[in-house]
Amino acid sequence: MRAFTPFVTFAAIAVSSVAAVCPGYDFAFQDRGDQNYVLLDTSCNGVETFIYNGVNACTQGTLKCSPPPITITDVLAPDGYWYACQSDANSGSCVGWHNTYCCWWNGGARSLKEDEVPLVRNETTSDGVVFAKDA
Repeated sequence: MRAFTPFVTFAAIAVSSVAAVCPGYDFAFQDRGDQNYVLLDTSCNGVETFIYNGVNACTQGTLKCSPPPITITDVLAPDGYWYACQSDANSGSCVGWHNTYCCWWNGGARSLKEDEVPLVRNETTSDGVVFAKDA
C-alpha cells in the first residue's frame, strides 16, 4: 500500500495545478514557435492545433492579429465561435509549454460555413451541441 503514496501525491498535485490554468477563461492558447499553435481547454486537453509553417498565421481564417507589434487577439474554436485572447499572469502551462494567452467568449460572431444558418447561442446544432443564450 505504501508504494502507491507517491503516485497519489503526484496525481493530487497534477490535478490541482491543472485546475489553475487560465482561471475564469474558456481556453488556453500556446504559441509553440515556427507558426505552430495549440488551443487547449482549461484542463490542458488539446482542442485544436494550428500549423502554419511558411505562411502568415494571421491570414488563414482561424486567428486574428493586432497591428505591429503583432499579437494574436482572437482564435476560432471548434464550436465555430471567435474567442478573444489576452496575456494573463495566471495563464500557467500545459504539457511543458507556457500558455501564451487565455481566451474567452466575449459575444463574438460565429464563423459560418456556406450552408449554415446563424445560431443564437442556446440553440441545439445538428450535432447536438447546445450553446448558452445571449443576454
